[in-house]
Amino acid sequence: VFDLVKAFQLKLSAPDLLPSLSRSLLAYSTQEKLVLDLHQYYSDNPQLYDYTISHDVPRCSYHVTMQKSSSSDPVTHDTAEAVAACLGNNKPRRTTLAHSVVRASNQSLLATLLSALNDETRGSGAGFASIYSMIRPSVAALKDATVFVTKDVSFNLLLINDAKMKGDSSVTVRIRMDVLIHTLEIAEMEFEMRWTPGAPESGMLLIRACDVRCKMLFDEGMRQGVEQMVKDGLLRDNTWDEDRALP
Repeated sequence: VFDLVKAFQLKLSAPDLLPSLSRSLLAYSTQEKLVLDLHQYYSDNPQLYDYTISHDVPRCSYHVTMQKSSSSDPVTHDTAEAVAACLGNNKPRRTTLAHSVVRASNQSLLATLLSALNDETRGSGAGFASIYSMIRPSVAALKDATVFVTKDVSFNLLLINDAKMKGDSSVTVRIRMDVLIHTLEIAEMEFEMRWTPGAPESGMLLIRACDVRCKMLFDEGMRQGVEQMVKDGLLRDNTWDEDRALP
């Protein structure tokens, strides 16, 4: 089993993983139906503006740049108190893109990424490689035990309140995740999402993989962790004999 875990780490550390994964995430995130569904969801739920302020601003990292008019300088806030005050005291009209951006600037936007990473059916017939299979072990027993846990989320908002100004309001999100086999940390991955709502026909979602860092590669501590999971019955020591799925 330990050799299979090492093989998984080698798969994650392969130099062609990030560009291949980013290409598949880009193809997935630019699907017309997905973008239209996101636009409709945020259009139908204006209450998410206040949800962002009350729920996610206190627990996540935010960097907000607000441009009220072409005649004023942009103002930037990056503490929870300042961001909450800025968004609460300078609410754009509900019909503006700036309002829509704040509605999306919470962890609801991350569901799109998590769906791509965790749904084995994603990519079927969509013209891009299976994201699910790219970031999991080939052996079924280990694949089923692999989970992605969000550890850090940072939102960077650009809010333009003047319709006469050039440029679009948008939010860029950086997400760091731990890759675990049960509770054993195998790697850390970093992703970036950018959402520019626009009108339904011009909204844009972009997702890319930014980094992957393997933990304890070939380390004795990892060997002990794998052996303990076998003793606890979380992994089977005959995984290779049962699955024979490594390429």
